[in-house]
Amino acid sequence: MVQMSNPMRLDLKLKLGHMGGVGEDVNGLVTEGFVADKTVASDHWVRTQNQQISIQGTSLQGTRIFVVHHREDWDDLNFTHVQLKDKVFKIVTISPDVDDSPTSYDLVTVSEVEKNG
Repeated sequence: MVQMSNPMRLDLKLKLGHMGGVGEDVNGLVTEGFVADKTVASDHWVRTQNQQISIQGTSLQGTRIFVVHHREDWDDLNFTHVQLKDKVFKIVTISPDVDDSPTSYDLVTVSEVEKNG
């Protein structure tokens, strides 16, 4: 459960979307890249020291977490990637809050995409 008393902390603009065709190169071939579907307010979420130690050697090592406003419809949306500034990340997991209150937030765990296309 993620509870925040100050939503003003959400000062990052995180773009949610998917990978798809974004244009054509000089040869007329479709160029793959990030396609934004929605922009949400977010912030970085820091793991506790115990959590950081626990994920060492697992697939979650090297991932980042963003906190966003709670959504009930994550399963209905087809977001596979997020973009923050010029970096694209693949969504690893989304941990929604079970409580649906104005102070509920969800955690989006992501890993950085090294190469697009």
